[in-house]
Amino acid sequence: MKVRQGFVTNSSSSSYIIAIKGGVDSIEDFVDVDNKVWKDFIVSCIKKVFGTRERHYHSDTYCQAEFTTIEEVTKFKEKEGEWYEPSYFEDLMKYISNGYIIYRMNIDYNDSEFNSLMLSMCNNENIVLVKDIN
Repeated sequence: MKVRQGFVTNSSSSSYIIAIKGGVDSIEDFVDVDNKVWKDFIVSCIKKVFGTRERHYHSDTYCQAEFTTIEEVTKFKEKEGEWYEPSYFEDLMKYISNGYIIYRMNIDYNDSEFNSLMLSMCNNENIVLVKDIN
């Protein structure tokens, strides 16, 4: 298993599990930018990426899956559990029980701006980088 810090990669894209308190709809509460125009722009970009469910020809940045219930995490565990440590699923269920929504994100290597934005936002209790899948 490779262990890395942050969103640095040598491949064309990377996958991450991110937990957001209240889900992406509450992201505006966690963007700490004084300028309203910039804050609105950042929030709209994040919502667009998290709302995109498939790869596009020009970008490999999209949300592969969203987990809102323990049942969805259980199904994910049944399907891909062999790739993860058992404590990983316990963590996902703990986040969901505490009001988080879990997102499985694929982030294009060339999308350095979004990588940087997500890295900077995953440094608080409301947005958590749960797992670097690669």
